[in-house]
Amino acid sequence: QVMRGCMGEMDSQAVEQALPAHLSEELHKLLVASTHRISCAWNIAAKYLFNLITSFPSLMCDPPLVYAILECLTLLRHACKNEFTDEYNPVYEFHSECTGITLQLTDDYKV
Repeated sequence: QVMRGCMGEMDSQAVEQALPAHLSEELHKLLVASTHRISCAWNIAAKYLFNLITSFPSLMCDPPLVYAILECLTLLRHACKNEFTDEYNPVYEFHSECTGITLQLTDDYKV
């Protein structure tokens, strides 16, 4: 219900081409939360992020969000590579200097 209210408000702002300036930061936080080590947290964040981006495709024109998505994918690729290269000395935290994103991933590679 909170999400529907937020979407309705954003819909009216999108018609006027006046989405909030802090929206990019909030999407950035949702993106990082969608990689959370607790499944309930990442599931909710991913659902909200999916709903927002599918409802407002123009959000993908926001360069900071696109860079954050690409950087998260890069960090996740490093994590997958780490599974095979540092099997006995795993790293669970990955940081990007470019965007300032830090992902803390689970030690379970099956998740």
